Amino acid sequence: MRKFNFNLIITVLFYILIFSLFLTNSFNYLDPDLGWHLKAGEEIYLEKHVPWNENYNYTLEGKTWVDHEWLLNLAGFLVFTKINYTALNIIFALIGLLIIFLLNNLLLKKYFQDKLHFIFILIIEIIGLAGILPHFGVRMQELSVLMLLPLLFIIDKFHTTKDNKFLCLVPLLFFVWANLHGGFMLGLVILWFYLCVNLFIPKVIKHFKINFFDFKIFERKKYFYIFLSATISSLAVLITPYHYKYFSFMLEYKNTYYMKHIAEWLPVWNPPLYYPQQAFFVIFILIIVLLFFENKNTKCTPRAFPAGHPWGKKINLWHFFISILLLAAAFKSRRNFPIFFIASLPFITAATSSINKNNFKKIYFYLFKNRYIYFSLITSLSISIFLTLVLTNFTNSPFKNKKFCQSYPCGALEKIKTLAQENLKIFNNYGYGGYLIWNWPDHKIFIDGRLPMLQINNHSLLEEYYEFSNKEKISDKLNEYNINLVLDKKHKTTKFNWFEKTFLGFKNKDKELNPLEEYLSGEDDWELIFEDDNSFVYYKK
Repeated sequence: MRKFNFNLIITVLFYILIFSLFLTNSFNYLDPDLGWHLKAGEEIYLEKHVPWNENYNYTLEGKTWVDHEWLLNLAGFLVFTKINYTALNIIFALIGLLIIFLLNNLLLKKYFQDKLHFIFILIIEIIGLAGILPHFGVRMQELSVLMLLPLLFIIDKFHTTKDNKFLCLVPLLFFVWANLHGGFMLGLVILWFYLCVNLFIPKVIKHFKINFFDFKIFERKKYFYIFLSATISSLAVLITPYHYKYFSFMLEYKNTYYMKHIAEWLPVWNPPLYYPQQAFFVIFILIIVLLFFENKNTKCTPRAFPAGHPWGKKINLWHFFISILLLAAAFKSRRNFPIFFIASLPFITAATSSINKNNFKKIYFYLFKNRYIYFSLITSLSISIFLTLVLTNFTNSPFKNKKFCQSYPCGALEKIKTLAQENLKIFNNYGYGGYLIWNWPDHKIFIDGRLPMLQINNHSLLEEYYEFSNKEKISDKLNEYNINLVLDKKHKTTKFNWFEKTFLGFKNKDKELNPLEEYLSGEDDWELIFEDDNSFVYYKK
């Protein structure tokens, strides 16, 4: 009788479960920006050129913009319209799966000591995976997380072998990345940061006789090759339809008001809290503290680990500094958590590779030499896959889906379409912008998620949007833009759990009227024509 390969079966089921989690997460969340991504892709497809003139917001009439995701928007539009929404979800779930698979492949080849160490890291990885799910789905930024991986692989390979040929791949990577997503800017920062860390930090370490770090001193020409690769990569990102205009457009981001008012740009300690992210932060910081404590009290010897292991007992200089850089980025804006997770996991894996050297072996042999345990794992993974798929909101009509219509103005828009359309001028909720651009394409709107930082009236568009929440300015603002239709979201009760109220000082916020809703309800010339649990529509008589 042929012997079962339990390890292979469990591995396959594990990756099927990971794919199922990404797929369920994708189908159960509709990105507010998906509508304008599809519309931009349609514009590229029909006009045969990338967007440049602003066509969606009447507030930005005459302004220009740069679609830094133009190629992804075109591809997304074609998949959505030529195939269906299910295919789009499957593609993005496969991207998430590919990220985890490639990351594990790197860790297995270079850092894992044994199977128990693998399981230990797998637990940490699952915590991190739960932390990145809120930022995944049908979201274009997912591609930047994927593109970060080969950059880190190339840097790691060059750092280990000192072979210049690996650096030749970097400009090609950035050429592709620059046409996919604006996250390549962070990639360039990382590349130049690698040069600076290896060029200057070793001198600081030697000067102050710091004993914690393991690092390499390159020959002078190697530094030149890194500099050359970084320079060519910085030029390669100009090979896009926008050329230099991309960077001139980026100057608009100097206004950072959006970073304090858009949920995914908020710091990690702002509600809502994603506890797997907090747990991963704690694990990472705890490992840092333990490593420094160990190195402070132990004489570091390069062969504390087995021969050929990438570390001694010292801390890998590059992995430490890139993890700290991206930790700071993730603390500043929670949307950066996925890239921190990707970059820090090799550091965590190498740093913990000795903890089970002579420990837990009895546990390991009991767990993984016991056939019943294998069967239990296989059963548990199979049930988890089934339950995950059962909870998936499968749909090919996301903009009319019952679940999503609890968050988006499906009913409100149907009511608006019954009005005479010629002279409608709308003020819309920020989160509804993308939905309206795709589903009400013949009308320009007030705001959407693309350009909250662009300047109007001596401040950003997002600041102008929040002027409509100021009771003293609402009347003037409605008149200034000749608005005769308001579509906004109802304010809801905000509740925090016991821990958040006791230890973090968060306070429940009772349901109250949206300031704009409160104002319009008291005006005789405005009529409430639609209302549900999610949104309301006022029309000027």
